[in-house]
Amino acid sequence: MFDLIYSPLKAIARAKRERSYRRTLLVLLAASVFSGVIPIVSKSLFMLSPWKFALALGAGLLVTHVLLAIFLQLVLHILTQRGGFYEALTTSSYGFFILSASFLVNTLLAYLKPYIGAVPTSIITTAVFLFSFILAYAVTLRTAVELFQADLFTIIIALLIVYMAVAITVYIFAIKMLMGRFTSLEGVSSLAKGSLLGMPSVSGMNPFG
Repeated sequence: MFDLIYSPLKAIARAKRERSYRRTLLVLLAASVFSGVIPIVSKSLFMLSPWKFALALGAGLLVTHVLLAIFLQLVLHILTQRGGFYEALTTSSYGFFILSASFLVNTLLAYLKPYIGAVPTSIITTAVFLFSFILAYAVTLRTAVELFQADLFTIIIALLIVYMAVAITVYIFAIKMLMGRFTSLEGVSSLAKGSLLGMPSVSGMNPFG
């Protein structure tokens, strides 16, 4: 699976030729494990129990990429009438693997700071990030083009539709959660105000509520 990093074109050609769900799922699982290991390696991410946080992060990202594959399959089937879940899951998994591996490598490289200095470490990690982001998105586009047998413009439009839909959905969900929290705080404030005045905080009985 590491041929995605040192020989991505051969890895994509192999995925197109052999259509192996086993290999694609192995890549997705490895990427999820890499993502889950990051909180254990990085002391700055010990917000909760590190193992619980690692498990939740890895499982959450795995499910997220399966859902993204479903949405990508839907969009590209409508636009091109070609491809299926295997093509979409492989497209999503390959880019995810490159990014998760690079994040893990950068987390490990941070331990070099006491030995080579903060500036050289920052330069190295920034270079790794830049390389990995370029490679990941190039591999994602190339994989989709090859597996769905569609032109690059159609692939870009499909990915934009999926990512924008997900971003808008998350934004709306966050707004609803925020509004719900504000409503809850207003209710608590009204209750506290009624209690301080010695009045019941029932609607119609508390003139301040």
